[in-house]
Amino acid sequence: MGAIMLLSISTIHAQINNSKTVTAKVNGNCGMCKSTIEKVGNIKLESKVVWNPDTKEAKITFDAKKTDLNKILKRIAQAGYDNQLYQAPNDVYENLHGCCQYDREVPELAVKEIEKDLAVEGSAFQAIKIGDELPAITLKSNKETNINLSDFKNKYVLIDFWASWCKPCREANKSLVTLYKETDRKNFEIVAISIDTEKVKWIKAIAMDQLKYTQLIDDNGFDSKTAILFGIEAIPSSFLFNSKGILIAKNPSEEEILNLINKK
Repeated sequence: MGAIMLLSISTIHAQINNSKTVTAKVNGNCGMCKSTIEKVGNIKLESKVVWNPDTKEAKITFDAKKTDLNKILKRIAQAGYDNQLYQAPNDVYENLHGCCQYDREVPELAVKEIEKDLAVEGSAFQAIKIGDELPAITLKSNKETNINLSDFKNKYVLIDFWASWCKPCREANKSLVTLYKETDRKNFEIVAISIDTEKVKWIKAIAMDQLKYTQLIDDNGFDSKTAILFGIEAIPSSFLFNSKGILIAKNPSEEEILNLINKK
């Protein structure tokens, strides 16, 4: 699962009502895998899964009023197949037939490990919310280094989502540059996550806007794993975590940020 996972969503007309189609990465090898993945994913009038063993992609059609991608991929993981959102339990994977045991790596971003989530079986996936912890996501920086968000715990950190093509983002960058200069690195850090799909334009924008704070990229636009986890539907969007790594504010103003990080 080392490759970047992709998601694309579109409304379609099908026998399933209120239907959406999602294409998601699902690991597997053979026809036996195909049979199992499709069997556990298919529920009459609710969801239909068609898995391609060559591309390792599952085309998932579902009734958005009855179920969601989270529930379907959870069932597939429970059957032994690592996928877009879940890692299968180790014992289930190990009991797969030999021809079905695909090459396996721990995903860089597992929204939830299936073993830890069985207690809330059937619950819908929710984006990060106030009170949640700063996720341990590893992304590539503009300096070609891997940086994990959890490295910024023990200080306030503002996670800012933006893109080079977004005019409001470029305007907001001016304020962030000023905020960065006016704050102490011992207490506060800004981490920008770009959803640019063209890295060259991203790098150019960083230079033009003179962005000195940490710059990371998840280059699948709004379908990037990080954007999905944070529930990004518009940019710029920002998230303020406290020194304990807990989300305390979404889209805070500069005044709110300063008040919070200077609060005794």
